Amino acid sequence: MVSREGKTELFARWYGGNMVVADEGVGTGLRWWVDSGAGPVAGGGTGRGGDTIGHGHNPDAPFVTVDYAITQCVANRGDIIYVCEGHVEDSDAVLFDVDIAGITIIGLGNGVNRPEFHFNNAAATVDIGASDCKLVNLKFLPSITSVLIGIDIEADAHNTEITGCVFWEGEDGAGADEFVTTIELKAGADGTWIHHNDIRSHTAAAECTSAILLNGISDRVKIHDNLMIGNWSTAAVNDAAVCTSVYVADNHIKVKDAEPGIELSNTTTGMLVRNMIESTGVAAANAIVAQDCAWFANLVVTADGINAVPVSA
Repeated sequence: MVSREGKTELFARWYGGNMVVADEGVGTGLRWWVDSGAGPVAGGGTGRGGDTIGHGHNPDAPFVTVDYAITQCVANRGDIIYVCEGHVEDSDAVLFDVDIAGITIIGLGNGVNRPEFHFNNAAATVDIGASDCKLVNLKFLPSITSVLIGIDIEADAHNTEITGCVFWEGEDGAGADEFVTTIELKAGADGTWIHHNDIRSHTAAAECTSAILLNGISDRVKIHDNLMIGNWSTAAVNDAAVCTSVYVADNHIKVKDAEPGIELSNTTTGMLVRNMIESTGVAAANAIVAQDCAWFANLVVTADGINAVPVSA
């Protein structure tokens, strides 16, 4: 008999023929596993995976693609998809579409073992079409010049969270491979939360415009604690419509020379707090363009080898 004081959030259930003990403190939905499981063990998988019913219940017999795992989830049950170390997917179209509400996709592993998704065509993308979904610890790599959108948060998909993910300068570090827009929010992507990500483009990239684009009216968007280093020609963070209660804070930003780090519509409202911006040649007053936002302690470096100065209109 377990005393009341000895109770934990661990819970055991029969699942796919296996006894699974899950930490219900991170969600009470079902757990699904994705690995490069269709190939040989040397390729990073178990060799026992498949995108069919009967797989995905454990890492020894996983699904092969994230997109198939999503189809097995139930909306708002709190399902979690674990993407195993060394997993790699590539596509010329949609790598995966998060179209089931309330799911979480978590990448396992660090460094080179973090799951990777390669974008092989200008139209390749990851879509988020349902609300209340979360991406964690995944790596996204463009493999051609000018991938139009890395992650596309579609219209009226609320409360997306993207955290701990990396968006790097192409799968081979080539300067020609880039996301034109790394993360794009369509209209109604209210409550989006983008934090603790590493977002980059090569300093020689010619066509990248924005790291994060609010391409429609979205309210209560939070963007904080991200590293954004790239050659973005518009701004690292910008909008294309008037938004409300935007919060952009504690980001470290490098953009194309003489461009602003943050550029928002004149009547977009919100708070811009402690952002650190580098833009060689920009006037200190132009490092942020956001007429109706409240600014708190933002700094800009306007030339190499000098100290930052306050951003002030």
